[in-house]
Amino acid sequence: MIKIGKKMISIPMILFMYLLIYNPPLFAPLFRFNSVWLVMVPSIVYVLMHWKELKEYTNFKAVVWTEIVLGVILAYLMAMAKINGNSVSAFGYFVYWMAGIIPFALACWICLRKRGLGIPALLDHLLFSGLAMAVTALAALLIPAVKEFFVEKMIAYGIPYMIKLSCYRYFGLAANLSSTAAYVQVVLACIALWRGIRGKPLWLIAFPVLALSANINVRTSVYLMIAGMGAVFIGTLFAKDRKLILKFFAAAVPALAIAYFGLGLMKLINPMTHEWLTRGVEQVSSFVGGEDVGYSDGYFQELAWMLAPEHFPKGLKLVFGAGTEIMGTLVEDKYGVSSDVGFMNDLWRGGILYLAAMTGLYLLMLWKMARSRTVRRETGVFLAVLCLFFFGITNIKGHFFIHSDLTALIWILAVPLVYSREDEKPRE
Repeated sequence: MIKIGKKMISIPMILFMYLLIYNPPLFAPLFRFNSVWLVMVPSIVYVLMHWKELKEYTNFKAVVWTEIVLGVILAYLMAMAKINGNSVSAFGYFVYWMAGIIPFALACWICLRKRGLGIPALLDHLLFSGLAMAVTALAALLIPAVKEFFVEKMIAYGIPYMIKLSCYRYFGLAANLSSTAAYVQVVLACIALWRGIRGKPLWLIAFPVLALSANINVRTSVYLMIAGMGAVFIGTLFAKDRKLILKFFAAAVPALAIAYFGLGLMKLINPMTHEWLTRGVEQVSSFVGGEDVGYSDGYFQELAWMLAPEHFPKGLKLVFGAGTEIMGTLVEDKYGVSSDVGFMNDLWRGGILYLAAMTGLYLLMLWKMARSRTVRRETGVFLAVLCLFFFGITNIKGHFFIHSDLTALIWILAVPLVYSREDEKPRE
């Protein structure tokens, strides 16, 4: 670790976080694989080399039971897939969670605790990782040659539609720029806001930078930012500190002003991106005003169509699932339905049993996060509410229970909060 100001920072940890969360296609076209595999082996080796510290700093039995439960659910989904003649490859996200992300989260926690550091340091490392991603986004926005280099990497990785959309979005180096990478930037922007109003004002500078890196890639980030700032506000209420509430508004209002003037500045930097963002803002305003126009009209019509009863699995498949996602033409040809609504796909994967099990486990994890003694109560509540809001939003138009930038980040946050053995009153 190196010392930056008063902070102890591990550069390797930040780099590994960037690789694990954002999966940048650094090695394309020579190699096209998820970079979680680059992190998995060092993480497992580190945990095994620090077995004593693992048992000292974590509830080891709870970790083992989590791995067992995830393994049982994976076996169940594979059985449903085989019974219904479907491929088991769609459930690889459990392997990513069990073999890659959880060991990495444990390694990060052991590394920090050995040096007397806690959750605040973990949040700082995550924020630095998010800023690294934001730097690539801003560089691509401002320097066409950088943007072209990143786009070529994405196409070589296997994302051909980059060419069509890259003229006004896809800024940065991450595999999921059009979805979960931007969601992570919103989460980290809210964490930066929280850290800033809790006595670390320098993070308030990072807040608009992280938010911008999300909004120039995904317009849905605006909705998520509103939800995230709501989670910050709820956290301030649990702090029972009027000054903290005032600090929240003192930081939020200037941020909105910066966003407004930044939108105008975008017209000079990239007119096509400015038009795309402006059109999105206008559609949101029209929808709030009671009009269904443009994207909002098509989106909600599509959502209503997807949630029609005839698209739900029938009979025993509703209870046990069919062991498949329902995205793509092959599945549509077989089952006569296609949808990208998250919980609809959960029902087709493993039925009501799977949906109830995964949702129940996730809510239990958030409950433990909120009640964790590893952080102050208001910080635990803020993080739990933030993760709850994002689950509710992203599992409607999109998948939540998959391996993604967002679930990787949530696991890294949750593991030390849920499995830590910390009993002493924490300091931030």
